[in-house]
Order: sequence, then structure tokens, then C-alpha cells
Amino acid sequence: MTGTTSRAEQLAGYRRVLEARAQGGQPERLHELVSDPITAVRIALAKNRRTPPEVLRHLADDAHHTVAWNALLNPQMPEAGLRRLADLESRTHGSRNLGDREAVAHHPNAPASLRAEMTRAGTCRQTATCTLMQEALSRADGSE
Repeated sequence: MTGTTSRAEQLAGYRRVLEARAQGGQPERLHELVSDPITAVRIALAKNRRTPPEVLRHLADDAHHTVAWNALLNPQMPEAGLRRLADLESRTHGSRNLGDREAVAHHPNAPASLRAEMTRAGTCRQTATCTLMQEALSRADGSE
């Protein structure tokens, strides 16, 4: 039977989720977990405020949108990751989908030049949506 995992494999995956979530995790280990095959591990890593910016930048390229989205909401996401996510959404969806770009426009690490670029692109077309995004980023940052 393919696709099944043993109890030992399940427990090992659960331990890696806990490692990825740990606020006192070793940076070297967090670097290793970035390519874990279990999506839940990468999501936990993306949510961890202690995850190094270069790991978050790598998670911005994750094929699973939930991983990339959680990395985007992490207040440690570096500018390079923000630009990557904004460019990817623009190429993929054009002006039809602005969710990631709205988050980028309101991210605490977005430089003024990137915010201006997002504004010119029409990212913030609905004030209410932008307000909600700012609130979500505040909650993610713990500054609420």
C-alpha cells in the first residue's frame, strides 16, 4: 500500500512540527526544516517569529500557498521575500488577485519604494480590505 505512513513516521513528523514551532529553536535546525516534505512542518516554520529571514525568503517560494502566505504574514519576512511574492502574484494573476500584494503593501518590512509601487499598481483599491490586512499583520506581529 503506497502513501501510508507508519506510526514512527507520523511521530517523527509531529516532532518536526514541534521543532519548527519552538521559539527557542536552533537557527541551523530551522534551516534544515525548510525543505521538510510535510506541509505542516513548513507552515509551523513560516509562523515562527524566530525563523531567520533567509529561511522565510525561501518559504516565500514554497509551492504550497498556505506556507508562502504564512511566511508573508511573519513580521521577519525580508524585503526580498516581499518583492518575490508580489511579483509572483502579479505574473500569475495580473490585476485579478491582490491578496498577497495587499499584504506586501502593509508589511512592516516593506520599504517606501515597494509600498509606492504597490499603490501605483492599484493594490489598495478598497480601504476596508487594507484595514483588515493591517489588523491581520498587527496580530501576526503581536503588536495589537
